[in-house]
Amino acid sequence: MEAIRYQESSGSKKLRRGRKQVDVFGLSAANLIRNKKRTIVTMMTMGLSCVLFMSLAGLMSSMSAEDIARRNIAQGDFRLELDCEWNDREYPERNFDNLQMNNSFSEEFVSEIEQTDGVTEVVRSKMVLISSEYPSLLFEDDHRVNMSAFDREKAKKYQKEIKQGKLDYDQMLAENGAIFTSDYFMNEYALAIGDKLLLTVHDGDRQIPIEITVTASMDYAESYFMIPQEIFDGLGLEFDSTQELYITADKKKYDSVKAALQEISDSNEYFLLYSMDEELEIGRLSVNMIKYPMYLVLIMVAVISFMNLINTMITSIVTRKKELGMLQAIGLSNRQLSGMLAGEGAVFTIGTLLLSTTVGNILGYLIFCQAKEKHIMSVSMYHYPVWETAGLALMLILGQLMITVYISRRVRRESLIDRIRSE
Repeated sequence: MEAIRYQESSGSKKLRRGRKQVDVFGLSAANLIRNKKRTIVTMMTMGLSCVLFMSLAGLMSSMSAEDIARRNIAQGDFRLELDCEWNDREYPERNFDNLQMNNSFSEEFVSEIEQTDGVTEVVRSKMVLISSEYPSLLFEDDHRVNMSAFDREKAKKYQKEIKQGKLDYDQMLAENGAIFTSDYFMNEYALAIGDKLLLTVHDGDRQIPIEITVTASMDYAESYFMIPQEIFDGLGLEFDSTQELYITADKKKYDSVKAALQEISDSNEYFLLYSMDEELEIGRLSVNMIKYPMYLVLIMVAVISFMNLINTMITSIVTRKKELGMLQAIGLSNRQLSGMLAGEGAVFTIGTLLLSTTVGNILGYLIFCQAKEKHIMSVSMYHYPVWETAGLALMLILGQLMITVYISRRVRRESLIDRIRSE
């Protein structure tokens, strides 16, 4: 076989060690080792396309319709919101501080919701409007923003989200500390950790002064500033600061609760109702609009890499036609020939899988971390792409088997004599 391959013009003087016995796998390995460059290039080409697939699959599998739905419904099954403005000068009656005086979420109203058949829990979410003369774009032209409260339990959750400063609940209680929740725009707003801000809290037609110290910052969309619950409760508010209700319902009575809440929402022009089923549907559409086109592109990349594998194996067969004919002439059966070709393809498949499930998964997790930090598609928890990995492995294995069957049949189309005579 080595004599058949010999070319006088070849500069290679490397001799290969012979063997007294050789099996089918040995023949496959010999061909792959003899063409190391081609083997590595083919494996890298297929591997890189699969690495791209797995790295993006890690992000896409972590996109959850529920995570997107929770942007509008942070807890429970429904959110009944007071549809208000903060700085409407043309229609000031729509501003939150004026709507506060209507007492829309009175104790009697909330009690009525709690007694609705199927409702298991109602949670208030409160905020206040604040303004300040502090020299910041945030408060320019008497612009008002919102401020809410958080308790010790939420403080533990927020610890991982802090970008600057330190979240020490007890220290914040002692210093009137506050978290600024738009860290990305902190420099633009001319704010820094340690700044002391004299704020005016707008409680209906009342104004309450309070000085806070910016002790930490993070990116969180609930409100611009957050202060400990005890400080919020000590503001001395006279009007109800509830801006929305989160309502949990018995799953078996979800539809009837939704109908009852919709009737309540329709009775007040300032109410807006968000329901989990509708938000989940919006979330699924949002995820699918990104996921399926992306997978389509990745599948096209995978097809191109498979075409490269097919081309590599066919080229290998064409250039070794005489060699394979000689091997069959001295006893290599059609079944062993197919096994030899399958062994070559299996090496490409295994190498590609190892590359994609190691490098691909590492890159996928890193991409997920960046997406979580930048709040892309509301990803919050990493989900390993189990189905994508299984699908990729199945596609590679089946694809390799189909290529082997195709090439084996193509080889057997020519007679053994014609193959031996080929140049």
